[in-house]
Amino acid sequence: MIPFARGPVDDQGRPVPNMGFTPREVEAILAPYYERGERLVKLALVFHYFLSLWLATFYGTWTITLPVAASAVALFFFSAWRSPRSFFTRCIAGVSLQTFVALHIYQLHGLPEMHFFFFTAFALMIALYDWRAMWPGTILIMVQYTVFAILTNSGVQVYFFPEPYVEPTKLCFHFSIACMMVGLCGYWTTEMRWQILRQTWQTREIQRLANIAENTRDSIALTDRNGRITWVNQGFSRLTGYASHEVVGQDLINLLHGSSTELSRVMAMREAFSSCGVFACELCLQAKNGQTYWVARSVTPLPEGTVAPGTFIVLDMEVTEHKEAEAARLQLERKLQQTQKLESLGVLAGGIAHDFNNLLTSILGYATLIEMDLTADSELRNPLKQIEVASRRAADLCKQMLAYAGKGRFLMQAVDLTQLVRDTSDLIHASVSRRAVLTFCLTPNLPPVRADISQMRQVLMNLVMNAAEAIGEQEGAIVVSTGVMHVDRASLADTYLGAELPVGDYTYLEVKDTGCGMDEATRARIFEPFFTTKFAGRGLGLAAVLGIVRGHRGSVKVETAAGYGSTFRLYFPCQALPRPTTPPSHSREVLAPSRTLPETRTAITAKQPNHVLPRSSAGTVLVVDDEDAVRTLATHILELQGYQIVSARDGQDGIDKFEAHSNRIRLVLLDLTMPRLDGEQVLRRLHQTHPELPVILMSGYTEEELTPRFADLRLSGFLQKPFTTSDILAKVKHVLETAPV
Repeated sequence: MIPFARGPVDDQGRPVPNMGFTPREVEAILAPYYERGERLVKLALVFHYFLSLWLATFYGTWTITLPVAASAVALFFFSAWRSPRSFFTRCIAGVSLQTFVALHIYQLHGLPEMHFFFFTAFALMIALYDWRAMWPGTILIMVQYTVFAILTNSGVQVYFFPEPYVEPTKLCFHFSIACMMVGLCGYWTTEMRWQILRQTWQTREIQRLANIAENTRDSIALTDRNGRITWVNQGFSRLTGYASHEVVGQDLINLLHGSSTELSRVMAMREAFSSCGVFACELCLQAKNGQTYWVARSVTPLPEGTVAPGTFIVLDMEVTEHKEAEAARLQLERKLQQTQKLESLGVLAGGIAHDFNNLLTSILGYATLIEMDLTADSELRNPLKQIEVASRRAADLCKQMLAYAGKGRFLMQAVDLTQLVRDTSDLIHASVSRRAVLTFCLTPNLPPVRADISQMRQVLMNLVMNAAEAIGEQEGAIVVSTGVMHVDRASLADTYLGAELPVGDYTYLEVKDTGCGMDEATRARIFEPFFTTKFAGRGLGLAAVLGIVRGHRGSVKVETAAGYGSTFRLYFPCQALPRPTTPPSHSREVLAPSRTLPETRTAITAKQPNHVLPRSSAGTVLVVDDEDAVRTLATHILELQGYQIVSARDGQDGIDKFEAHSNRIRLVLLDLTMPRLDGEQVLRRLHQTHPELPVILMSGYTEEELTPRFADLRLSGFLQKPFTTSDILAKVKHVLETAPV
C-alpha cells in the first residue's frame, strides 16, 4: 500500500477530521454527489406525485391528495432552486419523501407497514450521501404516528389505523427498528462520504507528488526489471538532453553510461535490477550532446501495490560542480603542500648557505692571506689558486641556494626581456648542441619588468641548459619566446607561486623544447633542491629558477608530458617604469648558470682581483662574531695591516668590550646572527650612545634582504660572506676614510 492510502494522520497517528479539508472544501468536494442526489429526489417526487394521483382515483382521496402532494413537490423544487446542494434542501427532500409515504399509507387505508418509511429513508440517504437529511422527516413521521396511536387508543377513530387499539410496546418496537436501520444506513453513508474525501485527498496528494517529481531539478526515471525506461521527469530531460518520447523503452544503462564508467559499477547496477536490490554510487555519465557529467545515483525497487510489479525508481542527483570543486580543492591542497614544502626547503637551503658561507669565509680568507705572503715563483701559489677557485665555486653554489630560498642578491631596475634575450643569444648558442635547432620568437617593445639583469640571465641560461639536456644527443628544437598577456585567476592558479598574485597583465619568458619530457612523479619534484634525473649535476638549476622568480614576485607555469617535451613559461608583473634607453651593460657581474661549460666558469673566476693593500695604522677596530674562525681571520688580516683589534665572541661581549674601549674604537665589524644579543640589538644599543660610530655589518645573507631591517639606522657598510682579504681591507679603508672625524 502507498503511504497515504488511509489518509492523513496527526502526530499521534490518529486520522485527521475530514482528511484535513475545511467544511467549505468538503461541501465543494461532495457538491457533484449532492447535485446528482437532488436530481434523483426530483424524479422520485414526480413519480410519487403521479402515483398519489392514480391512487386517489381508486380510493377517492382527492381532498387530501391534491394539496399534500402539490405542497410536497412545490416545497422541494422551490428549495432546490433557491439553495441547491445545501443541507436545508436535503432536509426538505427527506420531509417531502416521507410526506408522500404517509400519503400513500393513508390512501391504501394503512395496508403498508411503517417500515416503508424507513426503506424510503435508506434510499434517500444513499442518494444524498448525508444521513442527517433523513432525520427531520423520520422524526416528523414518528411524532405523527405517536399522536395518532394515542388518539386511536383514546377511542378516536383514525382512518388509516385499522386496529382499534395500538400496543405501545409494538409502536416502540417499530420505532427502535426504524432508528437502528437509520443508524446503520447513516454509518454506511458516512463511510461513503469518507471514501469520497479519501479518494479526493489521495488524488490531490498523488498529483502534488507527481508535480514535485516532474518539476524537481534532480533526474527521476522509472524502469522495469530489465532497466528499460518507462517514465522520466523534466529533470531527466534537462540533465541528459533526451526528451521523454526519445527514452521510453530504452535501456537506461546503455543510453547514458559512457566508456569512462567503471565496468564493475555497471555490473552491480545490472545485478540490482535483476535481484530487486538497492544500488547507490557516483557515476560519470554522458549526455546526448556528448558532454560528461557526474551524478550520485540511487536505484530502489518500489513496493508492490503502488505501481506495476518490478518497477524501480532511479534518482540521479547531479554532483558535477561538487566533483569539480573537490578536484579544485585537492589541487589547491597539493599546490599548497608543494609551496609549503618548497618554502621549508628554501628556509633549510638558506640556513645551510648561511652557515656554509662562514666556513667559506675562513677558507677563502686564509687562502688569499697566505697568497699575499708568497713570492711570485712559489710552488704553493698554484695549489692556493685551486683552493680559491674551489671556494668561489662553493660560494656560487651558496648563491644558488640563496636564490632558491628567494634571498639572492637583486639589483632591481627596468628590464626589457626581449632585449635581455637578444643580448644573451650568443651565450645561448654556445651552450646548445648543434643537433638542437634554436629559435627565437621575441615580441618587440615589451612592457618593462622590475628585475635584476644578472638573475634574469641566470634564469634564462638555466632553462636553456635544462632544455638542451632534455634533448641530449638527439635532434630536437628549442624555442625561446617573450610576450605579454592578460592572466586570469584560473591561469594563475595553475602555476607555481601564482596563488597569491593579482589578476592582470604579465610579461612572460618562455623556453620550449621537444626533449624527453617528464612524467607526473618527476614533475612534482623538479623544483626541489638537489633533485636531478641526470647522472652529473647538482639539481639546483630549476630550484634557483623558482627562487629567483619568487624573489621577483612572479610565477612559473610548467607543461610537460613524457616523450612530448616541456614548456616553462615565467610570468613577471608589468611595471609602469621608464624603459631602458641603452642596452644593459655587459661589464656587470653575471652569475653562471647552474650547468654551464667549464670554459665559461673559468673565465668568470679569472676576473677576481688579487692585490695587496699597503699597510697603514688607522686606529682600533672592534670585531664581533660568534664564529671563531671568522673572528680570528678578520683579526689576523686587519692586524697585518696595522690595525689594532679588539675581538668579542658574541653580542653582549661586544657591548662590554666597546664600553671598556670606547675612547679608542673607530670602527665596528659586526656579525648579524649571534647568541645573547644579535647584530641588530647590538647596533641599536651602540647608536643610542654613539650615533656617529661607523659600523660594518657582516652576514651570509644579502644586502638587499637586510637593508629594510636597518632602514632607521645609519649603517656605514655591508660585507658579504664569504669575503677575501682584499674585500675586507677595501671595505674597512673606505668606511674609515668617509667617516666623520
